[in-house]
Amino acid sequence: MKEKIAQFKQVDPQNIFLGNGSDEPIDLVIRAFCNPGVDEIISPNPSYGMYKVSADINDVKLIQVPLRTDFTMDFDLMLATAGPQTKGAFLCSPNNPSGNVLPLSEMKNFVASFPGIVVIDEAYIDFSTQESMKSFINDYNNLIVMQTFSKAWGSASIRMGMAFVNTEIIGIFNKIKHPTTSTISPGTSHEMLDQMEAVQNKHNKSSVKRKRMALELTDLKGVLEIYPSEANFLLVKVNDTK
Repeated sequence: MKEKIAQFKQVDPQNIFLGNGSDEPIDLVIRAFCNPGVDEIISPNPSYGMYKVSADINDVKLIQVPLRTDFTMDFDLMLATAGPQTKGAFLCSPNNPSGNVLPLSEMKNFVASFPGIVVIDEAYIDFSTQESMKSFINDYNNLIVMQTFSKAWGSASIRMGMAFVNTEIIGIFNKIKHPTTSTISPGTSHEMLDQMEAVQNKHNKSSVKRKRMALELTDLKGVLEIYPSEANFLLVKVNDTK
């Protein structure tokens, strides 16, 4: 399974960790690198809610740094907010729920500057035109890039998440992970990877429909702003949410 993913994702098989969805690697990062009741993690707000769920379960404080009013990230504020007990940072690109990507150059600078583990959550990257950060996992020993079969592949129920990371961290993950990946998940994922052309066509259709939806929404009374999205959803500001 890893060899098949490696061919498709252009990553060495030894740099692939397979988990029970992306939620398992999120939990493993916190369990492996944070001391309960002592250490902290940091993430932008709003972003994927599972970071807080996993932090709470492991008794680790989550520091949430607000995004700017246009939902872009202030990387300088993220770094300034992190303290000596901040052992991990979770960045979602394209972000959930805003749909915008984080600039590649700014993410690389952040990874190079942040003293702890940096997780780039790319659950929606298949819908984006931006390059994945997985190309740089061997350039930074603190970088973990997560992707999943749940979104663009439409297969959340098989619970197959991928983490692209250096072999040292994979060794740590393997020591503490639960044996939760079923035999069904790799088999189904393997079959899906044989249907790449059909999946890519679906991605392309989603992109076209997203643009059409944005265009149609601009003509509706009460729509104030449609934020840029490179995911399979749109964030829309309206004057009356009801």
